[in-house]
Amino acid sequence: MKISRLPLLFALAGCTAFSFSMPVLAQQERAATGDDGDIVIEGRRGRTRDKIKVLLEKGTTKQLGRFEKKICPGVLGISADMSATFVRIIRENLEKAEIELDAEDCDVNALLVFSEEPAQLISILHEGKHELFTGLPKREIKRLKKGGEQIYSWQVIEQRGRGGEKLQRVTQMNGRPVGGKDGVLIVEDIGVSRIYERTRDDMVFAVAVIDVDAIEGKTFQQVADIATLHLALDIAPEAAERAESNSILTLFNERENDAAPERMSDLEFATLKNLYKIKSNNYKAFRQLGRVASMIEKTERSDAETGPADSSKE
Repeated sequence: MKISRLPLLFALAGCTAFSFSMPVLAQQERAATGDDGDIVIEGRRGRTRDKIKVLLEKGTTKQLGRFEKKICPGVLGISADMSATFVRIIRENLEKAEIELDAEDCDVNALLVFSEEPAQLISILHEGKHELFTGLPKREIKRLKKGGEQIYSWQVIEQRGRGGEKLQRVTQMNGRPVGGKDGVLIVEDIGVSRIYERTRDDMVFAVAVIDVDAIEGKTFQQVADIATLHLALDIAPEAAERAESNSILTLFNERENDAAPERMSDLEFATLKNLYKIKSNNYKAFRQLGRVASMIEKTERSDAETGPADSSKE
């Protein structure tokens, strides 16, 4: 079913009145060292890792963030019926990827917004909802406000201890100011390892804004798939230009002679699933990429030998 022209219900002038709670991330009891004792081996990274690198953005701490709390998607800017359809498909995508979902009456922490003027909307949100942009570098906020794109996304990242411990922020040490007005985070873990980091990047809120004009003629599945990736992963701004033609990330900038993908690619689905499957996420990006690529390639080898265990996205 394709989407026809939709009326904009989310008025720009009133967008800052939207009320939601920014949930405080509960401490997670997770293992400090890897995935079932799996060791990351330095060496050949292969084509799979290179393809994943195209999709994902490294955070300010050079890690790949993810939600550690159950995800609760929500939609604004279109009719209630269409919002419900998008929420349903996004939830189905996440469930198939074995990512934990919150109850349906939960506090939204993954918000999809449709707007006739995305850049203007983002500027208004930045003025009235500063908490939605916590930790974003100024250059990233400037890019979001610039305009000219059909989809924008960003995440609020909270840096925590490697086991999910909340870190203390201080502005003074020994009576002297440190870290400027924001201070510095104190990490009590004194362990040193070449395998893992002492902190991890936890997503606590994600926003994706789509130009409502861009979805005309697209299917609900196509739009929900690209939204799923932008909400659950930190998608690189240039991913749509650099991704292969079967990537759903190319949906809004279709290439000559290439038909728009019907849904996310196998690689995108596997990346989503395996980044969340890793038990501990306290690694630098290059190690996270290596682990995810290794898990994908292992599954591909197994499928080639015995056939797929399930239909994954079907």
